[in-house]
Amino acid sequence: MALAEPRSKPARGDPDQPRVWLLLGDKRGDNAQVLAIEQALGWRCERKHLEMQEPWTVAKPRVQASLHHVDLARSDPLEPPWPDLVITIGRRPSMVALWVAEQSGGRARLVLVGKPSGKMERFDLVIVGAEAQMPPLDSVLRITLPLM
Repeated sequence: MALAEPRSKPARGDPDQPRVWLLLGDKRGDNAQVLAIEQALGWRCERKHLEMQEPWTVAKPRVQASLHHVDLARSDPLEPPWPDLVITIGRRPSMVALWVAEQSGGRARLVLVGKPSGKMERFDLVIVGAEAQMPPLDSVLRITLPLM
């Protein structure tokens, strides 16, 4: 699925389908892995594009449930109704996912592609490459190739 395609619209026609948000950052390769999951799921998802504030376009903030590093004026809105599932990749978007989970009252499930930089216990599923040093947890799914 190309990044230039229109953003997905929420699926409300099927009440049994969960509301899914894809939190996308500025790294095309990272986003492509999240979009590969979207395609494999076959569900309609809402793509939330996030723009970072300076200096967080390059610098790495301390991992916390926060939006302090996000340029909210240039990013897609993050507002209710909150999702049932959030899929993301990378430190900065994962911080937004943690924030969304808090806003949802802990109801939103979080999927992170890649090794977490912190707060690993807060993610319901972590999808990592075989090279990542990860503890043997039920919430860790090891893959041998990138999701491309």
